[in-house]
Amino acid sequence: MPYIIPRTDPRKITSDDLKKNKVLALDISGSVSKYLSEHKGQALSIGHIMSFTQAAWKLAPEKANDVDLIFACCKTPDKNRQVIGVFVFGRKDENGKPLDVFFQSPLDEEGRMVFLAQLAEEETWNRYVGLMLGPVKHGEANPVRYYESSNI
Repeated sequence: MPYIIPRTDPRKITSDDLKKNKVLALDISGSVSKYLSEHKGQALSIGHIMSFTQAAWKLAPEKANDVDLIFACCKTPDKNRQVIGVFVFGRKDENGKPLDVFFQSPLDEEGRMVFLAQLAEEETWNRYVGLMLGPVKHGEANPVRYYESSNI
């Protein structure tokens, strides 16, 4: 089972780290902050991270269905985004492609989508958790980012 292990070298993710993976990075900072402020002294579990990650997002399903990994990220004080969880889509066809994973959130009337996910393999989880994605630039408020080795 993967664990959240603090890194002593929280370096930035490079194009070599992603290799041929396409990544959907979702900023769950707001959900994490709200949870921790409402549950003083309680730790954040992998289950919490997963539920915050699967929550309602404004996504283009055709683009998001093409990703290999889903990174749950939180902003750091220097405005970088640190990976705190790594997931894969929960349902795939016989060729490994995501299968009908997105659906309209029943709690949202603004067209947000939710999706089925599962923990990435332990090796993949441990490879990425704790690493940093680049900083959010001024004016970039969208919590959804797509990455592949060519644009990191």
